Amino acid sequence: MTNGRSELVRRFVELDAEPQSSQGALSHFLWVSERIRGRDDRPVPSASAEEADALARRSSLLSQLAEVAPEIVTGPLRLDSQYWIGTNKPARPNDSTPQESAFVSASDATTKTPSTKPFGIGFFTSTGNAISAHGMWRLYREGWATARHVWAIDINGRPVVREITTASEWVDFVLSHPRRDGEILFPDWTSVARHYDAIHMTLRVIAAIQGLCFRTEEGIVAPTYWDVESTLWLRWCFGSTRLVEVVEADRDLAPAAHASQLVPRYLPYPTSTLVLAASDVDPEHGSRH
Repeated sequence: MTNGRSELVRRFVELDAEPQSSQGALSHFLWVSERIRGRDDRPVPSASAEEADALARRSSLLSQLAEVAPEIVTGPLRLDSQYWIGTNKPARPNDSTPQESAFVSASDATTKTPSTKPFGIGFFTSTGNAISAHGMWRLYREGWATARHVWAIDINGRPVVREITTASEWVDFVLSHPRRDGEILFPDWTSVARHYDAIHMTLRVIAAIQGLCFRTEEGIVAPTYWDVESTLWLRWCFGSTRLVEVVEADRDLAPAAHASQLVPRYLPYPTSTLVLAASDVDPEHGSRH
């Protein structure tokens, strides 16, 4: 059994550890995804997309969530239930309001560092559903000390959305729009933006790919951390926006107390720093949220 398969088995055992209410199941998913992120200082295991998808299909927790909120587990994206969360940051005062003037499209961006989840370009939303009315990012930010504004986002027209619901689909997506850094493959977001308005990442694919890389004949698909169901908008596709909730900052809550569990961060893995687990080495080939 390779390290990648061991990691996959461990995470799905954790996901399916015990019966959960729908709300508890979603919170439990967040807990497991954060535990995976907490192990990102170790050698990165490579996995089989087919094995990852087989385990995801058998997950009782994902099945339970899919019965209540299929749009966040398997898709497709609900265009009529998209939410964005802005925060008040002194250095970036406009971050609390969605506005086209602050939007950086993928086609206009000049990103020097390859990334499997780009920050600084595009726009991220999460889908409101029967479990979390304002989306998973709203649930993810529970307990944060910062003020935040929750906006309902109206989508214009019929955008072209790439649904990614399995590990195999994620690998195919990267191979279709590759940005190479040595042997490591990332999505080329400028290329992606020529074909799609948005990319929808569901819970099923996140469970299958979080913190893992995938070896292919073209190279190694870099590990990624999406954490929650979300959609990356590569073009401004929005009409009106409505402020639906304001959460005041809790001055009594120390941000550091939750940093290890809640602060989203992306750690790129260029060739020079990506370390594969020893058992995964091939001996012949040795965004703004």
